Amino acid sequence: LRTVTEFRRVLFRSEFPRYSEATLANGLKVYVVEDHKQPTIAYRLQVGAGESMDAGNNGLSHLMTNLIYKGTQRRSAAAVADAVDSVGANLSTNTQGDLMSVSIDGLKKHNSLLLNIFSDVVQNPLFPFARPSCTHCSVHLHLEQCVGCCSRCYYVHYHLLGMHRPKMT
Repeated sequence: LRTVTEFRRVLFRSEFPRYSEATLANGLKVYVVEDHKQPTIAYRLQVGAGESMDAGNNGLSHLMTNLIYKGTQRRSAAAVADAVDSVGANLSTNTQGDLMSVSIDGLKKHNSLLLNIFSDVVQNPLFPFARPSCTHCSVHLHLEQCVGCCSRCYYVHYHLLGMHRPKMT
């Protein structure tokens, strides 16, 4: 490449791949991007529920993304992790700006298992630690009132939410 113009032409030559779009009866928009060059598949659910929508509960969306795959109504957190690991797949979550996302990816030959785990995680999460853990606090309702009376409260406040170290009583 000899000139900046040539460099820009090469750099910006890429195109977004072709995709198909559908809207389900419940209003969920589905986009399908196919690329048959690799034997992999990926699913991602993005919801308008990121950091900018925490509405005074700073860290709430981050807490949800950290807890969503920590067990479902049908699988324990260990069972979710074991199933994903057993096929070399990746299950991840993210929150940024106004979006929260859950993703899973792996080899196409494990598509049925990946889709089963993914749908279970996003439709049936248990949200452990988001239940009342002791008589003094209810993490999901009164974050600001927790006095750090148990290790579960401490873990949620200090490690997941990055809040001030709670008072230990």
